Amino acid sequence: MDIDPRKDVQRLRFGSDVYVLVREAVYEQLLHRLDGLHAALQAQKNRAEASVNFVETLLSEKLTPEQVREVLQAPTFGKRLALLREFRGWDQSDLAVRAALSQSTISKLENGETSRPSYEVIQRIFEALELPDLASYPLFKKDLSPAGSARALANV
Repeated sequence: MDIDPRKDVQRLRFGSDVYVLVREAVYEQLLHRLDGLHAALQAQKNRAEASVNFVETLLSEKLTPEQVREVLQAPTFGKRLALLREFRGWDQSDLAVRAALSQSTISKLENGETSRPSYEVIQRIFEALELPDLASYPLFKKDLSPAGSARALANV
């Protein structure tokens, strides 16, 4: 059993068993990397589950698969918002009243005149449309203001 103090990783044989001896600093780096990989995997799993939950929510709202596809493929926040509102059979005033926002705010959002609305505005819209914010967040996250994104993630 020869141990070379210059090597970070060594294989040692005790009887028929082989062991790996790792320098503590290398071991700590490996644990840190493993934690990072685990966190990344968990985040990916959460995103996938949230996306599935969002589609399930849309389907449970009696939307057709074509309507679900249409919402998921809409290129902008405004288009997604308008589609969800229209599928409810509401006009902009109906959504505005339910979300406690002005009709002009809804119009500006749908027409792209307001880029990156606050988390609070999106939260009101989610509640009005009866969409759970965690399930809907993946669809709208790129449209949140940076401060709103941080707040949304902090509340997850």
